[in-house]
Amino acid sequence: KLVVFQNRAENDCLIKYLTDEYRGDALKKYAIGLKSPDDYKGVYEWRADADVTPTFTNWVSGYPKDQAYVYMTAGVGAAQNGKWTDTTSAEKIYGICERSK
Repeated sequence: KLVVFQNRAENDCLIKYLTDEYRGDALKKYAIGLKSPDDYKGVYEWRADADVTPTFTNWVSGYPKDQAYVYMTAGVGAAQNGKWTDTTSAEKIYGICERSK
């Protein structure tokens, strides 16, 4: 399943890992487990074992724009590493997955 952030510290930890591990790489878009249900535009829920509304947000200024899927950016050229943007399903993005315990 796609990554779900319980808090801002988890979000920041992942961005630190990505920027350290892939230092110097060009900007990449990474899908996260936040999605807007088709029948509730503008409402975003974590796609976890139970759909949960986020306890914090990390949107790029001017977002969300009522698209279904959410990604975060990291890498050289990213205006704001780790900030979230919503998009359609037609856009090509990488996934960040969690392992089950």
